Amino acid sequence: MQKALEKLSYGNCDISDWEEIYVHDTERKQDRKEVKDTYHVMKNIYEEFGYETITVPCLPVEKRVRWIIERIEGQAFQTEGD
Repeated sequence: MQKALEKLSYGNCDISDWEEIYVHDTERKQDRKEVKDTYHVMKNIYEEFGYETITVPCLPVEKRVRWIIERIEGQAFQTEGD
């Protein structure tokens, strides 16, 4: 992961840890503790490399999409004004 972060650059990183929607199924093979541990490790690594991590709130899909779009539009506006 370190080599990828040194080679590639992103604006922000969305890292979410939604206990409310977590289920252990065929797609999610980690148990709840491992998910939390992975979340904290990834968040720390991104921040160590200077990335701003953004936690998307656990909202219904339509509201979550709107929340994300509003943040993207806000970043584009800030970038254009720089």
